[in-house]
Amino acid sequence: LRVVAGVEAEAAHLLEIGICAEPFAGVHFAAGEPGAGRPSAPGERAGGAPFFRFCSVPDLLLEGVRLSIEVDFNKAEAHFRNIPDVEGVAPVPPTPMLSWLKEHERMTIIKNRPTGELECTLFKSHAEHLHDLIDQGTLDGDLAGAVLGDSGARVASGQVAAVRPEVPEDYHFYVVLPA
Repeated sequence: LRVVAGVEAEAAHLLEIGICAEPFAGVHFAAGEPGAGRPSAPGERAGGAPFFRFCSVPDLLLEGVRLSIEVDFNKAEAHFRNIPDVEGVAPVPPTPMLSWLKEHERMTIIKNRPTGELECTLFKSHAEHLHDLIDQGTLDGDLAGAVLGDSGARVASGQVAAVRPEVPEDYHFYVVLPA
């Protein structure tokens, strides 16, 4: 990214760069809220909004200098730097993204489950009961393996963290420029 002019303008602090999930689901700019956003999805917890803002970008952005943004998904962090390095500008520490990525992985798993598994009280109670039996050691062997291998039963019993998404979620960079 390279801004040619305007970083001294009053609206320059409104520049927003980040990463988002499902941009086609919509975006809004609401009064009193910072930047891009949209209403929370059912079951979405705090810190799991679809838009993750890179807050340190305006601190690093200089007129006429390129800004590099690198996201390391293995370390779950984002790195920012000017190209070339600018004397007198302190480096910005990496931005941790782990909690945001974990929340989106959890929501991806939940969204991809059949609605009946998520809403059926009988299914949930049976899944919890079977997992309790496994934990107590009274259910083992092939049946225990089948229960533990069933991602629907794991999600219904609250063990979402033990399930991997069948299809990884796509992430997209976004830029909001003040007018």
